[in-house]
Amino acid sequence: MSDISERLVVHCPDREASRHLAAFIAGHRAADGTIRIALRLPNGLFADHRTLVERRIVATLYPLCTITDPHPTYSVSWSAKCGGPYPEFAGALAVEKSKAEDCFGLIVSGHYEPPFGVAGALFDAALGQRIAHASAHNLLRSIADYVEYAFAHSSAARAGHTVAHAPG
Repeated sequence: MSDISERLVVHCPDREASRHLAAFIAGHRAADGTIRIALRLPNGLFADHRTLVERRIVATLYPLCTITDPHPTYSVSWSAKCGGPYPEFAGALAVEKSKAEDCFGLIVSGHYEPPFGVAGALFDAALGQRIAHASAHNLLRSIADYVEYAFAHSSAARAGHTVAHAPG
């Protein structure tokens, strides 16, 4: 088992973090009440094997506090839907107040298990940590892109303007 922690600054005022994060969560809520987010790994991580894991990884989140909390926290886990060479992760996603008024931090931290038990130790040393960090960063980037777009859109609407494109 290995630990990881990733942090990303989100360009949206802290006072609006809870509202925009709640909208992101609502948009990804599954019928069973969990929040599911598809993760993609960076293109160069596996070179010719990239398509083996792309779109098969799903992060599942459960709220650990009320959605109106100004600094929400979620339990987060992920693993490959079909098994294979992918570390399983369990940890937390949290919102962190920033000293700057125009942003906040998103942090994901926890533990991941390398695949294949003892044989996974070799895998873990070579690639598992990179996969776990890339997955954590991808989760944070997905949320940040949504929140930043939603904030820009709501700010533009208040000013009487429109925002052209939603994040991909």
